[in-house]
Amino acid sequence: MKNINKDKIIIGFLVIIFAIYGFISSKKNSKVDFKEIKNDNIVMTDTTSKAEGIFVHVDGEVFNPGLYEFTNKDRVNDAISKAGGITDNADLKNINLAQKLEDEMKIFIPTKNTNENQVENNYKEKTEFQLININSASREELMLLPGIGETRADAILKYREENSFKKIEDLMNISGIGEKIFEGLKDLISVY
Repeated sequence: MKNINKDKIIIGFLVIIFAIYGFISSKKNSKVDFKEIKNDNIVMTDTTSKAEGIFVHVDGEVFNPGLYEFTNKDRVNDAISKAGGITDNADLKNINLAQKLEDEMKIFIPTKNTNENQVENNYKEKTEFQLININSASREELMLLPGIGETRADAILKYREENSFKKIEDLMNISGIGEKIFEGLKDLISVY
């Protein structure tokens, strides 16, 4: 019986020795090798400038004038392309195709025979903002508002013919214009 206890002690002792040896040898083999990284393998991304949705009105000598949504990285050339391209009568000599788009921008492509003094300033500074009067605005002006496309603009015009807007909240009486859309419009519209 003493032999069995002695054998267990020896086996236990050997297991502990092998465990210590394994632990020490694994520490020696775990060194870290650093390798040189060339700069051409590094890809840098800019997470601070996220693309934002902006709305631009494209008008004049384009095939599909209207309001279009872009990112703040798009250019005037992208807006013209999205509007179907230019007509044969378009005059691009005073249009900067490389200019970056801005929210609420209007791009007007004049005709070739338009007098330069008659061409409106396409890229004026946004120093003054006018509210859109929903009791008198045209269909195109209504479509400049966020969330208002052709269908909703037509619905606003129809409602206006049958009733007039007494207050801006009356806009929510129109099917398809709820609180969410109204929240985006309330600071952009008026009734007088």
